[in-house]
Amino acid sequence: MIDEDKKQEFMRAYGDMQNELPLIEKDTKAFNYKYAPLEAILEKWNPIFSKHNFVMVQSTVAGSDGADIVCTELNHLPTGGNVSSSLTIPVSDDYQKIGSGITYYRRYTLITCTGQQPVGEDFDGLKEISTKPRTPKKEDREVKKRAEKTVEPPSIPTSPEGASDGEIDIDF
Repeated sequence: MIDEDKKQEFMRAYGDMQNELPLIEKDTKAFNYKYAPLEAILEKWNPIFSKHNFVMVQSTVAGSDGADIVCTELNHLPTGGNVSSSLTIPVSDDYQKIGSGITYYRRYTLITCTGQQPVGEDFDGLKEISTKPRTPKKEDREVKKRAEKTVEPPSIPTSPEGASDGEIDIDF
């Protein structure tokens, strides 16, 4: 059974920490977008985590299908509560892509855990940005019709810990 006092203490500390986190500017250029580097985020946020008794832990775990799972946890020392997020990196033989993917996913799982968003447009995950309106194709209309008839949503695959990829999980 969860101790309600500890849960409330955790949520107060988490809210206070969130309110104090400074906005991070996306100021590093790459191809056709800007992003906030992980080290810039950590430089500004780690002292605030510490002030509110949160310890951040980031790790990679080998998934059962050969894919790596990037996990981020914000652990609150006084209560034992934590917020976590995980994302699965697609399998690849290109170690440079894997390394880049780990850094990218560390950044985004951390952002998910804090509920914050760097300032600026979020195009860093896109390969191409098109401003031309697209004319719907016949296949699109057929897919839409089938989707409207669907009664039950599809099941969502889960990570080994039971949390869905990209979702936030709060534990005590």
